[in-house]
Amino acid sequence: MSREPPAYDDTTDGDSTAPLLDEATLFRAVAATTSDPLAVLDCDRTVVFANDQFGELFDRPPESVRGEPYEAFVEGGVLPSTAAGDGDRECDATARVEEGAAVRVVARDVEQAGHRLTVVTLRRTGSGSPDDGSGELETETRTETTTDDQDAELRASRERYRRLVDAAPDAIVAADAETGEILDVNEAAVDLFDRPYEDLVGRPQTDLHPPEEADRYREIFDEHAEIGGVLEEEQIREVVRRDGTRVPVEIRAGVTDLPSGSVVQGIFRDVSERNRRQRELAAHRDELARLNRVNKVIREIVQALVDAETRDEVEQTVCERLVDAEPYVFAWMGELAPGRSVLPARAHAGDGGGFVDGDTVLELDADLDCPIRRALTTRSVEVVEDLEATATDEDDWRTDALAEGFRSCAAIPIVHDGRRFGVLTVYSDEVAGFDARECAVLSDLGGALGHALNALERKVALMGDSLLEVELRTTDHVPTLIEEVGEEGRVTFERTIPTTNDHLQYVRVENVSTERFEELLDGYEWCREFRRVRDADPAVYELRATHLDLTSQLYSLGGRIRSAVVEDGAFRIVAELPDDADVRGLVEALGDSNSDIELVAQRTVPRSDHPDRARISLEDTLSDRQQAALEVAYYAGYFEWPRDSTAEDVADSLGVSSPTTHKHLRRAHQRILEQLLERPDLSAGED
Repeated sequence: MSREPPAYDDTTDGDSTAPLLDEATLFRAVAATTSDPLAVLDCDRTVVFANDQFGELFDRPPESVRGEPYEAFVEGGVLPSTAAGDGDRECDATARVEEGAAVRVVARDVEQAGHRLTVVTLRRTGSGSPDDGSGELETETRTETTTDDQDAELRASRERYRRLVDAAPDAIVAADAETGEILDVNEAAVDLFDRPYEDLVGRPQTDLHPPEEADRYREIFDEHAEIGGVLEEEQIREVVRRDGTRVPVEIRAGVTDLPSGSVVQGIFRDVSERNRRQRELAAHRDELARLNRVNKVIREIVQALVDAETRDEVEQTVCERLVDAEPYVFAWMGELAPGRSVLPARAHAGDGGGFVDGDTVLELDADLDCPIRRALTTRSVEVVEDLEATATDEDDWRTDALAEGFRSCAAIPIVHDGRRFGVLTVYSDEVAGFDARECAVLSDLGGALGHALNALERKVALMGDSLLEVELRTTDHVPTLIEEVGEEGRVTFERTIPTTNDHLQYVRVENVSTERFEELLDGYEWCREFRRVRDADPAVYELRATHLDLTSQLYSLGGRIRSAVVEDGAFRIVAELPDDADVRGLVEALGDSNSDIELVAQRTVPRSDHPDRARISLEDTLSDRQQAALEVAYYAGYFEWPRDSTAEDVADSLGVSSPTTHKHLRRAHQRILEQLLERPDLSAGED
């Protein structure tokens, strides 16, 4: 904001008042008061003025700096490149001090009588800061009678200093030390207070600050005017703009004696942006500290899962460890019951969870809008950031949670290999208590829980004497495929292998036209893409499936598919279940989406006769990534001669690099051979 500089009376006559402000003295006082090293450059980038701070930064007397080239002090003579007249401009540079110093260069050009001067301020951006000093100001005031030429030269000099003061990046306010009346301000002050020059000059300095603190600011001003010297305010003060907005500022002040009396010049630096960055940094530190606490708890939980013996122990341990973490106040785990759309509570821990106990059942009907139902559907962490803001009269679960003092919650699905074991729900007494990175950690916990529960079930199954085998039949699942296969054809779904975002499914096709089969695949929404692995009859296909429909339902309800075949006008599935499974409930649940599903047979199979006993043992031997790499390579024909798929094909299917695939395959082979050859001394390291 521009304005005309004030006119000054440069003469004294008898008892007449001396000059209101001597511009040269004012500029020198401001330069001495500012905490930053400051220099003025001529058009050749030669230093024509430097304050004490500039000299101290380079460990030289300020007078010895004058006449030196700017590049002697800043590497490369770096200056911001914005054209002259565009106001303040900034850039980063390195000061030529011992071991160098990172600085922020703030520059402004001043035009005077066809000459250009540049005011340069160096603000340290690295650790440490220059010594500000606190000595008395050395000022020089010329009051002797001058000739007309000398008078013109003096006026030009003062005008130049006026422009230098206006070029300062910080707001400068000069006030009468006795009355507190504002005598002069620079352009940065006009911008800071959002008031015209004429509206600021003549006001008491207390008008710059909040009105309710006028007395306190007057006392600060009077105390400083009496003490004199240079004062650096350690506390952040506030000033008030014309619209009432309050701006935090850092204030440095100095006292200058002029013929007309003492003047207090204050330098006001707007620290709004700095405070905002500091708040963001503090919030970021708090967020990282919280995330570190959560990560520590998750690591402890994962270690506890390794040692757990039963599902009840796993679930209770997880809930208890989570509420030990500072952000969480309550946690509970529910099991998805086979054949019913309910989620009974199995374990819980924390204060204020009276609405959840061992008999609590949550109905998961289609109309229920809650994170638990969404988590089971999307298989991802679902968060409610503000329970109170989203509560309605129909949401009993929200009402109960609010009554216990909870304000936000996160539902974590417990899933492994396509099967949904249940949901872990965690509560916080803070609004927005779960950020994105925290949710990612909790999602990993859900995967680890699913893996642990699946491993426990396998362990129990291996120790049991028998399992339940059921045969299911439907003509409603893939009717077009069933019709096309006819009496002669056969389509066998060999193996389903979960990947990061979908599933790989290997299918063997016999006595069915590959052209017609591929046309059918193009019509299925659940099949994202496919690749013919083998052209011969039977042909082998690799399907990338996003939704496995009936097969997925069996996994989610605790079943394991042993075979799935389309032939003789029907789709037949043989699944194995724990020997205490609720078969009727499972068939009812499957019937919701396959109306003609029927139970053809069920029988109890002795564990010793289990055809997949070797595969279950293999799963216990290999890591998930090793097993996935081995199975994809096998079903894709990587081990055939000649090969049906290359290592690059296998890597593309898994979504990893070829070297990674080779690494997993080599370690899988080694572990299998260790089991066969009983050589524990050859044990390989973990992934």
